[in-house]
Amino acid sequence: MRRINRWMWYLISGIFVVMSLIIFKDAWLLPGTALSYREMAYRKEFFNFFDPFTNLFLSVTLAISLVVLLTFVKKIKRKNLLVGIIVAISLLIQLYLIFNFKGSQGIDDFDVRQQAAFLAAGHHQWSSYFYFGPNSGAAIFFALVYQFSLAVGWGYSTILTNLAVMVLMDLAVWSGWLILRRHEKQNAEFIYLILCVIFVPLYLTNLFTYTDPLSLAFVMFGFSCLDAVFDKNNKALAIWKKYLQLLGAGVFLALAVYLKTNTAIAVIAVLIFILFSHHSLKKTVLFVVALLIIFVGTTQITSAFQKNVYNFKVVKNESFPYTYWIAMGLNPKSEGSSVNAWQDIAKYKTYQGKVKHTQFLIKKRLKKMGIGGLVKLYQKKIDSQWSLGTVGTEMRNYGLTANVPKTYSYFFGNKRAAIQEFQQVVYLTVWLLALIEGLFCFRRVRNQQYHIEYLLMLYVIGVFLFHTLIWEIMPRYAFITSIPLILLAAQGTADVGEWLGKRKLTKRHFQSLSLVNLILLVGIIGGSFNNLHYTKTIIQTNEPVISQQFLRQKSFQILPKKQVDERLLLPKKASIIQTSVLAYPQSGLTLKLTNGKKQVKIRNYQDGIHLIKPLSAGKYRLVLKNDSKVPLRINYFKVEPLDSMQHPITGTAKRYLSFSLLTPVKNSIYPLKCYLLIFLVAVLLSGVNLFYSWKKSYQVEKTTK
Repeated sequence: MRRINRWMWYLISGIFVVMSLIIFKDAWLLPGTALSYREMAYRKEFFNFFDPFTNLFLSVTLAISLVVLLTFVKKIKRKNLLVGIIVAISLLIQLYLIFNFKGSQGIDDFDVRQQAAFLAAGHHQWSSYFYFGPNSGAAIFFALVYQFSLAVGWGYSTILTNLAVMVLMDLAVWSGWLILRRHEKQNAEFIYLILCVIFVPLYLTNLFTYTDPLSLAFVMFGFSCLDAVFDKNNKALAIWKKYLQLLGAGVFLALAVYLKTNTAIAVIAVLIFILFSHHSLKKTVLFVVALLIIFVGTTQITSAFQKNVYNFKVVKNESFPYTYWIAMGLNPKSEGSSVNAWQDIAKYKTYQGKVKHTQFLIKKRLKKMGIGGLVKLYQKKIDSQWSLGTVGTEMRNYGLTANVPKTYSYFFGNKRAAIQEFQQVVYLTVWLLALIEGLFCFRRVRNQQYHIEYLLMLYVIGVFLFHTLIWEIMPRYAFITSIPLILLAAQGTADVGEWLGKRKLTKRHFQSLSLVNLILLVGIIGGSFNNLHYTKTIIQTNEPVISQQFLRQKSFQILPKKQVDERLLLPKKASIIQTSVLAYPQSGLTLKLTNGKKQVKIRNYQDGIHLIKPLSAGKYRLVLKNDSKVPLRINYFKVEPLDSMQHPITGTAKRYLSFSLLTPVKNSIYPLKCYLLIFLVAVLLSGVNLFYSWKKSYQVEKTTK
């Protein structure tokens, strides 16, 4: 059995190393290039990464800097002060985002907010979206947040929803930190905290009500509890505490799966980890059975809770079979994404009809592609999901917001290229260090000590293979692996430091390292000139000033010579209006924007984007008047009064018109200040690395004399 265990972990470590190499290669040479399908091409417009050599120099420099930092950390006596500084920086970033970014994506994200608000208000009728979009757990989570917000008199507060997810993510990061502390990984916890601070998607994803941050948090809670159960450094832990930790692991993993079904991969990974660890047959069976009982019991409780408390039940003919997502993942035309999948499946009105059609598509696509076509599809799917350091945030923007902060452009708008480049470099560094940890794990298999890093690798491999081989892909689906990856990267950094510390490095070794650092420094300086064209290339787009655009709408009728209006507050100047107020193309609608003194009027108005006379900040009314002789159908959507909305349509309580007021923004792809900051920091880090290696070379020479 020990031999089987050993070969199992050799296999897992080897697969992880190969997988890391593939992903690193794609993220380095081909970031986002597989997103070639015409309807997905809009995601490419902001992909303006530096050239591959510059990105390689930057990521290797960052990796070396982290190893060098370890040598300084070991000498610091007041390490708690360093932890406090890192945590304080993280909290300041989070607080800024929590209080300034109050908005919602116009689809999926707003579906969840809309449903959560209705649930919090006591209306337990579910939107049909939740019959095919498995986000009911997220809707209930945010409903509980809204209920608390209403109870304390803050209304439907976006600040509280932002805060709730940020707190969960902080606890998830803390869970990873506890894992490293238990294993005394040579100050790896400091590298881990730094990587968590600079891994920007950990913050930005929390501003949207997706299931990914919630499920990742509970996966990390479960992993931390399980690690405590198997912690061999604390054999004195009372048996009842171990079973309490096991209970926590089962409950947290069940909650993760409840929030996002794909995290069932974590449960499978845990079971495999227990089965192939060095435990007696009796203990293994006991742990597996106990964990499964807890998992199944918690799953039944959550199912009963959402059914009995929030009246959630799936209408079978409205729901989608699993074969729908498998067929989607095997579609070479959409490269395994969801593009056009909905339009195709919507033609079938019964569950059985959807099953038969998707099964037919699976067989047809497999037969048509053959082995060669399937391999090509898998290559594109890997690149699409795993090559971007933005991890899904490249698709985020505000479709609904009452006020856009000044820094919006840098995170989700026209100036986002700089932060995306930074994210790509950090992402490359994390995968490089995780790859190194995979190599160390492969070497350590012979020691027959299988710690948490093997479970983390197994989980990441599971997510990778699941989406590559079977399911649909999206860049954000990689998010649930982010903290486990950062944990592996931090351990990889510590293992490199420990490995170097055990060897007597000569002057020649440090001279070679100095040469590498010098090459990196020269390469970075060269890259600053080679990519300078990004600071001169001008791009233009329209960014929201206020916006409440939502896809799923209903319509009502305006009789001839009648009108409807909605009051709005414009926080700053706007000169473009965009609407989707007509249920279908109709003639005779007049649109007005007025504040009593100034007025914009468009006769025979049609939906779309229209330039208007610039409107200054202030209070306005958006008026839609029927100047035709026949009734007109006008779109609206219904939601509780969220703080990201304007006032409802006059005379109604919860009905809103779908429109945006925008302002044109023109700037270079990389604002010069951001561009210079990236390279100044990179040159500084590379210079410190060079000085360190030169100084060590001098010290070694001096001691040998």
